Amino acid sequence: MPPLAVIEASVGACPVSPSAFEEIAREEPRQQILLERTMDLMLITALLAWFTRPGAEISTWHRAHRGPVGAPALRLLHADPAHAWTLPALGAKAGASRAHLARRFNALVGQPPMTYLRQRRLALAADLVRETDTTLAGVADRVGFANAFVLSAAF
Repeated sequence: MPPLAVIEASVGACPVSPSAFEEIAREEPRQQILLERTMDLMLITALLAWFTRPGAEISTWHRAHRGPVGAPALRLLHADPAHAWTLPALGAKAGASRAHLARRFNALVGQPPMTYLRQRRLALAADLVRETDTTLAGVADRVGFANAFVLSAAF
């Protein structure tokens, strides 16, 4: 994404009705939740408009999420990062040979699947260490490292 993405009003209709905007303007208990969901909807609509506009350059990351090999592999790795994934097992689940998966994933994402998984696990572990009181052993178990020592070494 560029630092600033401008979506012209003429690109599409606003997904939020005028009555919803009126509800948001009222100082009532439901105002904050309505505002948050409306902002979510508007952001999603703007992103969809940005990525589907004529002449849009799609990043390799977004192409990976659309591809017949990259998309299933990324979904699997994100859905269960703690799983003891191997390249052959991931390829089988994604419907590709391990060589084809490795080649396509690396071309689209910019790194091999197992490297991506390791970085994903480290990012999840960092969040858990920062945001919870879970022990390092507990964090290691939740994100797929064999134990706290392996996790510490990976950091």
